Amino acid sequence: MAKKWIFKAEEYINNPELDEVTGSRVLSTLLANRGITDLNSAKAFLNPISDKVSSPFNFADMEKAVERIKQAVDNKEKITIYGDFDADGITSTSLLYLTLKRIGADVGFYIPDRDTDGHGLNMKALNKFISGFQKKLIITVDCGISNVSEVALAKTFKADVIITDHHEAQETLPDAYAVINPKAPDSLIENLDFETIESLNCLAGVGVAFKLACALLEKYDDEEFAKELLPLVAVGTVGDIVPLVKENRCLVTSGLELIRQGAHFGLTKLVENIKIPLKTLTSENISFGIVPRINATGRLDSPLLAFELLVSKDEEKINECVEKLNELNEERQNLCDETFKEAVQMISKTPNLFKKSIVLYSPDWHIGIIGIVASKLIEKYHLPTFLMTKDSHEEGRIRCSCRSIKGINVFEILSLMGEKFLNFGGHKMAGGFSFDSKIYPFEVIRNEINKIIDAQDFDFSPTLDIDMLLEPQDLSLNLVNEIEKLQPFGAENQPPVFAMKDLSLKNLKFMGVDSNHLKMYLETPLNNIVECVKWNTPKFNVPLNSKLDIAFEPKINEYNGNTTLQLDVCDVHSEFLKEEEEKQVQHTLKIFDHRKKTDIFSQVMKYLSETKLSTGIFAVNKDTTALFDEFEDVKNKLFSVQNIPQNLDQIMLFDCPDDEEELKELINRSGAKRVQFMNFNSQGLNSKDFISKLSSMMKFCVNNKNGEFDIYSLMKSLPAGEETVKLALVLLEQVEMISLESEDEINYKVSFVKPVKFSDIEQENLYSELENRINEINSFRKRLYNASVDELHTICGG
Repeated sequence: MAKKWIFKAEEYINNPELDEVTGSRVLSTLLANRGITDLNSAKAFLNPISDKVSSPFNFADMEKAVERIKQAVDNKEKITIYGDFDADGITSTSLLYLTLKRIGADVGFYIPDRDTDGHGLNMKALNKFISGFQKKLIITVDCGISNVSEVALAKTFKADVIITDHHEAQETLPDAYAVINPKAPDSLIENLDFETIESLNCLAGVGVAFKLACALLEKYDDEEFAKELLPLVAVGTVGDIVPLVKENRCLVTSGLELIRQGAHFGLTKLVENIKIPLKTLTSENISFGIVPRINATGRLDSPLLAFELLVSKDEEKINECVEKLNELNEERQNLCDETFKEAVQMISKTPNLFKKSIVLYSPDWHIGIIGIVASKLIEKYHLPTFLMTKDSHEEGRIRCSCRSIKGINVFEILSLMGEKFLNFGGHKMAGGFSFDSKIYPFEVIRNEINKIIDAQDFDFSPTLDIDMLLEPQDLSLNLVNEIEKLQPFGAENQPPVFAMKDLSLKNLKFMGVDSNHLKMYLETPLNNIVECVKWNTPKFNVPLNSKLDIAFEPKINEYNGNTTLQLDVCDVHSEFLKEEEEKQVQHTLKIFDHRKKTDIFSQVMKYLSETKLSTGIFAVNKDTTALFDEFEDVKNKLFSVQNIPQNLDQIMLFDCPDDEEELKELINRSGAKRVQFMNFNSQGLNSKDFISKLSSMMKFCVNNKNGEFDIYSLMKSLPAGEETVKLALVLLEQVEMISLESEDEINYKVSFVKPVKFSDIEQENLYSELENRINEINSFRKRLYNASVDELHTICGG
């Protein structure tokens, strides 16, 4: 789908101060788009190494933290660094480890396992490495700010915890010895100017750890060593996708320059091995070359591999690490591709269920790569994405990685649902959480996420930010050279995207092994031809000589000794593409309305026995299915949500689905182009009656069926969908009325524990969940029964 273009600048911004620095209308406009409008800011932005780095003692607890660490060094106490398993956490751990070694500390480290420990401080891990020490000091890097109970546990062992972190702080902070996190309340000294506060708030975890390292090195009069740490700061900062502005820009530029000079042994070996030119290394090379390999260790193996790469000087060990990192990265790519295809297939089966968000679960997905796949799905669908898989170490526990789009704050969404999670964390654009599916089934979590996002007044149409509109005469190799002055690129300083209009398509061809990349030759209004490439574009239905507009990034293409300008196309606007999109979204669903018709059952049976259309009958309640007992030739057409037939011409609804999502699933999975709404029962459910009936059914199963039942039989009798029935079963188990055993979540065995008063049941939070769910079902049934045919089209998504 073509994106809506949002122009940051329609025309050249006449700014004499900027022009004095740039001498270029293009570069002046690009700076202005980034909020750089005065002389000093422009000079600092274009010469980031010259920009000042703020004092580490701008953190209120920094002096206290330094003195505690010095005390540990002097008294030969064991210091443990508690890190994280991504690039930010591993570089943070490595950086602080090297610093503490430098000042003579007895230092160890712990990088948690993604699979068994998860993000942040972990109770079991703390118990493991605290209990053996006489005096203890723990320093967290890139984690800890949300670990209130874990820090409290450490204190019971008389261990001091210094937290260095950059994640969003919740209302209650851990009772740590010192907290060094710019986002925590009262963490910075008073009277700092706004620019310094804003700059510190942009730091990655490694940036905050670097501040502690600088303060320590200043205390030990060894400030020169801080320069040796800058390559790690650069990699971790780029890897965590924090804004590459202000202080981060200075730190990354300085670190990049040192890596280019071969100042870091391990990174030099890695860069050379993956055939990135060392002398021209960019932040994008770090982002797409170095960071994925470091992350792969934490996703699929042990983060110790990456840690060794970053701290070791042993060439043989480094070479082994580099080889293993490449192998893991290839394995990670293959896993991501497989999972992405599975997710796309799941979405394609019921596309109307994913209009505002993507929430998917598979027990077979690897916890280490679902975050990457979520990002890839956002690129394809431009929707906030939540991918979940089972925890392989705790039965019933489900873990999620989520990614968002600009304008939808994923951390706020998680905060609204926090009481349902075992733990959660993150920031605006990314996060994660885990929950107990025995208490809150996946469907409950999914519906809650969808409800929060659906309530937001937000345009989910994909957009593309355009820096400026260029004229044909602007296209030259010098344009690329001007853009390079804005390096390093990253979050909030992305490579500029330009647009050009009124071009003619003169020729095209497809390139690559699978012919999935498009090369176009476009003619400008000045009659010169420009070469353009649109990657991952296996088809392009625009006739030659058609007019089109393009959004692009200018690049230099070097081939056979020739250097030419190439436009990497991000998006195309064309009347032909627009018409094609409009054809694709035309409504094809036909709706037949029999909701208010009575005494037509015999006619319908006659029609069903004679029609040549392949037909499915949605009838799930016992009273409804009983109507078909006398009609054997029609009875075999009955289906439910659990066994939706495919490739049908039409479906007939004799019962009402629980919600809009379930209705769309019936239509999409069946492939039906005709939906016939019959006179279904629109009467509402009652929460109390629902629980009472379910309780009686459980007693009947215990007394007459050896406690055995399947979930589908309950659904027919109650009547309600699988999600509602499972929620009610979990409620009865939570109040200890029953005990359930299940291997496949379809067939159950129940034992009766004790009688429970309804007044006790309705006090449970889960009862409120059930009540809300039943109210939603009642509301949807009433809405579906009374909706106009036009409204039915909207509800059905056709």
